[in-house]
Amino acid sequence: SSREDLESLCQILSHVPLASIDVRAVVAGVVVDRPVGFAVSWGEGIARYVPLFHETLGNASPDDVKEVLGPVLSDKKRHWITADARNGLRSLAHEGLGVAGRIDDAGLAAYLLAPGDRQSSLEKLVFRKAGHSLLAPDGVTGSGRTRKTFEQLDPDAVAAFSGEGADWALRVWNGLKADLEREGLWDLYDNLERPLMDVLSEMEREGIALDRDLFASLSKEMKAHLEELEAKAHQHAGEAFNVASPKQL
Repeated sequence: SSREDLESLCQILSHVPLASIDVRAVVAGVVVDRPVGFAVSWGEGIARYVPLFHETLGNASPDDVKEVLGPVLSDKKRHWITADARNGLRSLAHEGLGVAGRIDDAGLAAYLLAPGDRQSSLEKLVFRKAGHSLLAPDGVTGSGRTRKTFEQLDPDAVAAFSGEGADWALRVWNGLKADLEREGLWDLYDNLERPLMDVLSEMEREGIALDRDLFASLSKEMKAHLEELEAKAHQHAGEAFNVASPKQL
């Protein structure tokens, strides 16, 4: 996590056009999660973790990360693989570490191949494709009352988890791409779903503005209208009753 470590990683990435990135974050608000750190992988079984905001010692200097790795991350000529582009990369961008270039999302590809499968996470995907069980999140953070967030853990503990995620996202990508092409889904993925990731991310970041006074006014109008309809129902029935009760109705 020293500047020398970052420069070494930058040197490596500058010579490999394809790499994967895995971001570990904690929920810091409704709109954007806060990145605790991120791992990059550029070959099978190879990964480096960059700790950003752990509560313990060992974090890289945010300024050093932006200065040294920022140009690599934002290089539009690069190709990145990830398993959760919309959430993970959005959290990095919020900290001034925008990732540019071509970004392929293994999680999105897995969803398109099995849209009815709720188990399309990277963990399930890797097990189906390679029979390998990734580290379970609970195995790193703990569970129940002893559960910790990623930022409360030592960087080394999160490095193994995040590094494995980056490693396997890269390993399964070529197979996922071949599956999309074989099923005739590549155009859908590449021309519609993938470009929409940025749009959805921006929409989620901006949020929705609501006119609270307008909605309060509409609520009063609807309440008055419902009371009027209820009174008419009582009139037709010849007695008062609970219109919300199926038995009384």
